[in-house]
Amino acid sequence: TLPENLPPRYLGRLYQVLYSCDVHVDLPWWPDRRASFVLTVLPPDLPLSDEQPFHFSTRPEGPVAGKLHIEGVVDQRVLMSGGVLAGSVVLSNLALGYRYLHMSLVATERLSGSQYEAKRWTLDLQIPSVEGQAVPFRMKVPDVTPSFFGPSGGLTWAIEIAAKAGMN
Repeated sequence: TLPENLPPRYLGRLYQVLYSCDVHVDLPWWPDRRASFVLTVLPPDLPLSDEQPFHFSTRPEGPVAGKLHIEGVVDQRVLMSGGVLAGSVVLSNLALGYRYLHMSLVATERLSGSQYEAKRWTLDLQIPSVEGQAVPFRMKVPDVTPSFFGPSGGLTWAIEIAAKAGMN
């Protein structure tokens, strides 16, 4: 029986979690037998909480004239491998000349104070032509190792919305 809350098997750049089993059979008057093999430990199947949509904004008080402003909503904070992440984004001050709008799912490995971007999936979103127009997005969540924390590090996932405005 394995202890509860073990991190799943993970092979990353900074952080790796592996479980192995070494077997030694000692039979009197016979040669000993030894074997080793790697175990695959999966995360526990936990029920998803009944979540409400999550609202975000670069400035919760509202946009300021002449400044980049993004706000929107994602349908949930807890994602499952193979599930779907959906929501929408609204850009304000379109006169700034937005050059791109992206929604990304980003994995970050952490180990003893260091961090490294391990994976990134990015969806390019259409820049709206009308002020206040919502831009919907929908992305299938890849089959990935879920977030976990170990004694000296772990893996975390985040949703990132990025836009760039102006000439540079």
